[in-house]
Amino acid sequence: MAIRSVAHDEVITAPYPHVATADTLVDYDALNAGFPAEDRFGPQIRMHGDLTHPDPEYIRLTEEDPSYARLHEWVYSTGFVTTFLELFDSEIEKYVVSGDLLMDPRTLPIRPEPYEKREELIGYSNVTKEEAFLFPRLDIGIGKLNYGLVNGGGGVHVDNLTRLVSILVYIDDNPDMIGGEHRLYRVEDYTPVIDKIYPARGNFMVASLQSNRALHDVNPVTAIKGVRKGMYMAVSCSAEIWRPDPDVRLQKLTKSRYRPPAAIQALRDVRKFARKAIGL
Repeated sequence: MAIRSVAHDEVITAPYPHVATADTLVDYDALNAGFPAEDRFGPQIRMHGDLTHPDPEYIRLTEEDPSYARLHEWVYSTGFVTTFLELFDSEIEKYVVSGDLLMDPRTLPIRPEPYEKREELIGYSNVTKEEAFLFPRLDIGIGKLNYGLVNGGGGVHVDNLTRLVSILVYIDDNPDMIGGEHRLYRVEDYTPVIDKIYPARGNFMVASLQSNRALHDVNPVTAIKGVRKGMYMAVSCSAEIWRPDPDVRLQKLTKSRYRPPAAIQALRDVRKFARKAIGL
């Protein structure tokens, strides 16, 4: 296993189920030393630059660096998925019973091979309607000035309805960075309120169950020398696994989980088509 063993009693339930652990990566020193140079990263997915399977530079990295090969092999394995299913087992049970989870992820088949790829990211337009299965994902990324403002979720949000668990691991410390912390929110009177702040320090992991209350963001980076180094991992479902919040006001807070009325969505689609047609 590429991370140290994390016990269930390390799960924090407020403001929603998550763990925040130090000294997490077993191969941390090697992964830090072998972290790719800035010019090796591809276009933005989550951060200012990302590497993910099957990017040529990602393949090269995992072929040339044994520590990244071991990380890849673990993330893209059944064991990676079951690690987080077991970690959050009690909390998953509660969401199954409440109906917030539309299906029990612990009963779904697992496809460990890379599935959610660049240009093929799972979203509302391409989720499967035929079968549901769980799959892993790994992105290696760098953040620069304004990270968390123009990317990294672009403000307070919840990951999309297919995401079961999101995992963020920081690589090295950057003393010349202002901002970049991972923030978790609770809701008071339909307003997100910061509940926990986790610093962007090396070998620190935040893994969270992406319920409808899993509001989070990145404190925008307002000054930095070099880059903010990190890894994003996830356990996702090929189908929408979460029930959208029945309270539309709360649903809107999640951003990616908001389902506008059909008429509004149709108008948005027309505007999007028109802008694309005129090159905007």
